[in-house]
Amino acid sequence: MTNLDPLSRVTACQRALISRGYSGLGTGIGWSCILLDLVDDLLGIDPRIRLTHVRQKYGELRVVLEPADNPSAQSPAALEAVARAQARSLVTCERCGRTPATIDWSREWVETRCRWHHAYDESQRG
Repeated sequence: MTNLDPLSRVTACQRALISRGYSGLGTGIGWSCILLDLVDDLLGIDPRIRLTHVRQKYGELRVVLEPADNPSAQSPAALEAVARAQARSLVTCERCGRTPATIDWSREWVETRCRWHHAYDESQRG
């Protein structure tokens, strides 16, 4: 998937997530590849671990791992995988997956956006 343009790449990642049973995630399509990599990392730790309550808050990826009674879901390896995904989310545009991106605190809804989406949003403001 590395040779694809950014939108095609995140669309392919989104399709892969859906094929693995993850749909209707609470983030923008731009973070689909981050989530797919996280799912792959977690499968390598313990195939029973699932992402739940996936969302964006203050421009950062937030996830809950289940089942909570599975010690692997709270293992250092799983928590490290989540931390890596969260760190990537802070520099990846939620809309298109481009990097670098920054958190924009100037709007009602805080988002991590690339320069292009920031400029586009500013041009749409009245």
